[in-house]
Amino acid sequence: MVYEWKSGSRIKGNAQESGELFKQLSETKDGLTAETLLEANKPKTAPLHNDYEWNDEKAAHKWRLHQSRHFINSIAVKVVSEDTEAETIVRAFHIADEPSRYEPITAIIKEKTKYEQLLQTAYSELQAFRRKYSVLEELKPIFESIEKVVDDEKRKQTPGNSHIRSSNSGTDSVSTL
Repeated sequence: MVYEWKSGSRIKGNAQESGELFKQLSETKDGLTAETLLEANKPKTAPLHNDYEWNDEKAAHKWRLHQSRHFINSIAVKVVSEDTEAETIVRAFHIADEPSRYEPITAIIKEKTKYEQLLQTAYSELQAFRRKYSVLEELKPIFESIEKVVDDEKRKQTPGNSHIRSSNSGTDSVSTL
């Protein structure tokens, strides 16, 4: 089997050696886990050794940043449709136009450029979902629907032709949980 890192990955370790190590670990008694992978990469000759942060102070700070992103991504708000009174729970904050800067969903849906960016992120994530699970035949109808939505959106994306829902429609309100 030929292994490679996913597009956009920042991992410098050799993908083939790493994939073979992952496979080898998956066949052991303990299996492939974050812990077994960490242990296997402690030796300086391991394929991913240099991709780990071994300075404990720096690693602790990076971990806390990871936790902060997790907290931000985990908070939600309840969106209530004024027309149907249906409730939907959605993420309260998303990354907007600046890298790593989160903004409230209520602000994003009111600003055309940020709304378009969020929509493009959603389309990218739909395509990533399709690629990730493409081997599951049972999901083929969902994948076809994803392709149709993405293709329809590409056709709509012509200069001067914006298809953004009006933020002044008054049909949705947002309340905190």
